[in-house]
Amino acid sequence: MIYPGKGMDVLLDVVEAVKNKGYQFQLKLIGGSIIYHPAFNEEFLNKIHQKRLEGVVDYLGLLPAEQVSQWLQASRFLFFPYDRGISDRRGTFMAALAHGKPVLTAPPVVPMPFIKNRLHAVWPEKTDVSNYTEMFIKLLMDNELIRRLEQGAKGLSSCFTWERIASELDLVLRS
Repeated sequence: MIYPGKGMDVLLDVVEAVKNKGYQFQLKLIGGSIIYHPAFNEEFLNKIHQKRLEGVVDYLGLLPAEQVSQWLQASRFLFFPYDRGISDRRGTFMAALAHGKPVLTAPPVVPMPFIKNRLHAVWPEKTDVSNYTEMFIKLLMDNELIRRLEQGAKGLSSCFTWERIASELDLVLRS
């Protein structure tokens, strides 16, 4: 879902900066806005137009699960510059892991030692447009980093299967 807190302004600023540096890429945005922020969606689409990002940014809106999965599989990496950091509570992050996809994101606000930078996802120390832009370009160009992050995402995704979650809940309840 596209709403305040997802870092959408930063996302568009980074995409604009990478485009202006001459890199060729496509960014597909999937999802809709939540009902509590109806104007946010319209404002976001206007910013895409104002930044002349048509042709680079495609806003696909809400799609059936199968199509979302196809787009995730086709992607090189996913970019989630969350305002409040990466978390195992983020459905978009969980979807990326389930598909074994590299993720460029914001660092966790709450310590999560099981999510390691440059192994399970990648984030800059300072979350500004310049640092995100540098990392975005690195992910466009560095095949070895992409492979390492894919392996890390696949490995971490095994921690979030329903069977494992149920088993760990059972252990907690027994203790």
